[in-house]
Amino acid sequence: MQAVSRQEDVNQMTLNVAHYLNISEADVQRLKALAPQAMYADAFYQSLITQLDSQVLHDTAGDARAVYAEHLEELKAQHGLTDSIMSGHTLVNWVLGFLMYPDKLGDMIDRHANVASHTITETLPDLINMLAEIPSATGQTEWQRALVLFTLPLTN
Repeated sequence: MQAVSRQEDVNQMTLNVAHYLNISEADVQRLKALAPQAMYADAFYQSLITQLDSQVLHDTAGDARAVYAEHLEELKAQHGLTDSIMSGHTLVNWVLGFLMYPDKLGDMIDRHANVASHTITETLPDLINMLAEIPSATGQTEWQRALVLFTLPLTN
């Protein structure tokens, strides 16, 4: 029964990623089949990064930080991550940095080595849903897309 549940989780994640990135499920499956470093280097993945609206992300970064400041500690407690230094401010800055220095993305693998990929996968829907509180609909959408792109390689 657990194998079915695991497969359902994978299917749901594929659907969610496809939805937020506006790509096909087949594209998500192809990306997920890559090792994290290969995904970071993948031309299609890189094209998704360049499609993000960095101006909207910068303009609404304060809103994203405020949302995470309000909710992130509770999520960390739910998943046994209270020792993590991750804050809303840090998370938003890392996503913004990812846009400015995409060649440094591979560093995220080492920085998240102490967090299991299944934990990142489990917390991602909540992190995405929190962003729905950003007042700007465009900001919500862009932050959700950016977060999904930023974390996708870390879910492998």
